[in-house]
Amino acid sequence: MKTKIYFLIYIAVLLLLTKLIVAQGVSVSDDNSEADPSAMLEIKSTSKGLLIPRMTQADIETVASPSNGLLVFSTTDNKFYAYILSENIWKEIAFNVTAWACGDILTDTRDNQTYNTLQIGTQCWMAENLNIGSMISGSSSQTNNALIEKFCFNNDIANCDIYGGLYQWNEIMEYTTAPGIQGICPAGWHLPTDNDYCLLSTHLDNTVNCSSTVFNGTDAGGQMKT
Repeated sequence: MKTKIYFLIYIAVLLLLTKLIVAQGVSVSDDNSEADPSAMLEIKSTSKGLLIPRMTQADIETVASPSNGLLVFSTTDNKFYAYILSENIWKEIAFNVTAWACGDILTDTRDNQTYNTLQIGTQCWMAENLNIGSMISGSSSQTNNALIEKFCFNNDIANCDIYGGLYQWNEIMEYTTAPGIQGICPAGWHLPTDNDYCLLSTHLDNTVNCSSTVFNGTDAGGQMKT
């Protein structure tokens, strides 16, 4: 009889604790504090973050009967997605980040150097010479050694800070020959092709003949200097 009484008391305590936890919300914290009264679940930490399921885009598409609002992180494109049941699709969760626009300062995330940019016609150009890499002596040659090497005028690193780096053709192309590749440019930028230069010069001076092999046009160069 006592065993039954103890068992019933145990069940009652469990039910009471369950109701208490549900009523107060669940807290996962570094300081053992209770959850905010308005939250069913509160996670608090000053040293760790929250990880939701990470999977490839292909894996996401195989999730069986996803619930409305289900959240995942795609390792294919490094974006968050939520499932919208009414539309039967996974939608990217977009963040309100101010978009970069040509004319804004460009920051090269490889070394945090900054460059002015300029819109000319439909094209966006860097308005300063690139200055990426480690300086080597002008008496040496830049080589294919997985490092970006640069020359500085008069072998003075301060001149690179003022005028930008100097590069041999193979170095700036990263030892390939494909036109329009990124080369040693920052992410999202590429080395200009003949067609890029043609669009630039004809926008500034419509008398330029891009197919000509001799100097022509009127003042495209002068306008670029301006």
